[in-house]
Amino acid sequence: MRLNNPLYITWGYDIGVAMDDRASLNFTHPHFLENREEIWFYCIHELHHSGVMQIHPMPKISDIDTAQELYDFTRYATFLEGLAVHAARDARRDASALGHDKDYLALENVQDLDRIASAYWKNLSFLKNEIGAPLNEAHWQVVEDMSSGDRLWYVAGAAMAAEIERHQGRGRLLEVIRQGPDAFFAAYQNTGRPRKQD
Repeated sequence: MRLNNPLYITWGYDIGVAMDDRASLNFTHPHFLENREEIWFYCIHELHHSGVMQIHPMPKISDIDTAQELYDFTRYATFLEGLAVHAARDARRDASALGHDKDYLALENVQDLDRIASAYWKNLSFLKNEIGAPLNEAHWQVVEDMSSGDRLWYVAGAAMAAEIERHQGRGRLLEVIRQGPDAFFAAYQNTGRPRKQD
């Protein structure tokens, strides 16, 4: 599948955004002002989002009314963000730039990765166990914990993508991207690596 998705240059809002078939980067973000070469890696990240969202549109957070929908959204976000982090990893490695971003620092440190993965699976298991419960603030706190701080769904999702590619090949990973979040989680469970499960 060949994409012709535009990438816009913006300023003043977040570091980067993708929506539908387009993406943008905020060139005035402090991360880019400190190191302009980071722009190219974030181009990969945001355009990867744009491509994935054309195949699997992002659920609207405003439409989430149940713990089941929030659980499904969390798995979708793990799929979306983890794959985008993984997509830029080889380019970063080739440019000796893995140390310029906290996600990759965590992925390269066994202790940090184990801690983050453990926290990720604990949070996801909590949501799974709450599927029948009324949606409440504790459920939304999981989304906050997953997306900020240690960026659980970014790092754990990227580690999952790396395991799928390592054990099943790049072709299988591309197939999983076309198939969606459920296939991503199923493929990870079939890697044979000891892991926490949701």
